[in-house]
Amino acid sequence: MKYILSFIFIGISFLIFGQKGWEKDLAVAEAYMQQHAYQQAVNYYNLSLQVNETKEGLSNLGEAHFQLREYKEALLTWTKLEQSFGVSGLIKLNLARAEFYLGHYQNALNQVQGIEDSALTRQAKLIVSSCDSIKSWEKMNVTTRVRNMRVVNTSASEIAPVQYDNQLVFSSDRQGVLIKRNYEQTGNRFYDLYLSKKNLKNRWEKPVLFSAGINSANHEGAASFNLEGDEIYFTRSEFTQSENRNHSDENRLKLYKSELKNGRWSKPLWFMMNDSLHSFGHPCISEDGSYFFFVADLPNGFGGTDIYLSLKITDSTWSEPINLGASVNTSENELYPYFSPSEELYFSSNGLAGYGAYDLYQTTFRNGKWRTPSNLGKGINSSYDEFSLTLLNPQKGVFSSNRPGGKGREDLYLFLFE
Repeated sequence: MKYILSFIFIGISFLIFGQKGWEKDLAVAEAYMQQHAYQQAVNYYNLSLQVNETKEGLSNLGEAHFQLREYKEALLTWTKLEQSFGVSGLIKLNLARAEFYLGHYQNALNQVQGIEDSALTRQAKLIVSSCDSIKSWEKMNVTTRVRNMRVVNTSASEIAPVQYDNQLVFSSDRQGVLIKRNYEQTGNRFYDLYLSKKNLKNRWEKPVLFSAGINSANHEGAASFNLEGDEIYFTRSEFTQSENRNHSDENRLKLYKSELKNGRWSKPLWFMMNDSLHSFGHPCISEDGSYFFFVADLPNGFGGTDIYLSLKITDSTWSEPINLGASVNTSENELYPYFSPSEELYFSSNGLAGYGAYDLYQTTFRNGKWRTPSNLGKGINSSYDEFSLTLLNPQKGVFSSNRPGGKGREDLYLFLFE
């Protein structure tokens, strides 16, 4: 990573050569923005805008806040942009996005009215259809109890829970014993896998690092275990110089596999699904080991990241990836597939009608196709981000959300269908 940062700063030095004051700060902010280092971009945009409020600076500052899921700050920034530079279709859409993700549905509808730019209408229509759907969902008598897992959560981020031998494995960027540095994109620690056990009173205990052999100096994320518990498939970030014109040089996700031998996890190896040009992550292997779901940004997909399925051929070979199709995947992002023992597929999306940001959905495969996904409803979903659900039993499970009232940015929540 230190070599990556050296290249970033060399590039920045060329950009700011001969510039003075606020222009330097703006150039640094834009360079960080191009590298998706949003927290650093926010810091330098703020320095620049204190001296000279530019239209582009305010627009990008709002987007950086939005990417950091700081929706209130994004709304305030884009409101100032509108007040200072007037109304445009893009500004109205950005204001609508922020209002919608904050749960201000009528305000969001008011903002999208009159957007005529054809490049923006798709996102505007999704906001309108979501608000219409919410009205009908509110009439449904569905009760779900949700509780924050406070013993497990911290002021950092906890995501991607999965059950492992009646224990809970998840990913967190809390202060650990392995990683002492921060991730440039967010300014937070790198993610590692952690494990929480249940005590004799059937209560979750304070988590510990899952395995030093699995965790590394990069991100470790969503994992999945086979039924026997002696194979783990997980996500790890890697820096790869891009040959893909759709990517800058950046950390991409890759799938890894490790086996438990004599009580120790083997050295993780690239899983066969990977290639060097695209991201692959969020694995889920079915209970019988026949199906392997994952997320990728492969070409000819529907946009963003799609959910794919590979079928087991032999013990060591899998079929070519099969895109789950337009009934599941959208032009935005589908993430964190979870295939339950009863063969229901749960996943997250920000491209389907929902309460805002990422919502959780459920679908099944019937008569040769995936059925239209069902939103899991208010209680589990909110105007904030909900993702990475796993079931502990048919009625109970765990998911992650960054809704207000938690201990940190993203927390784990227990839920019970009633």
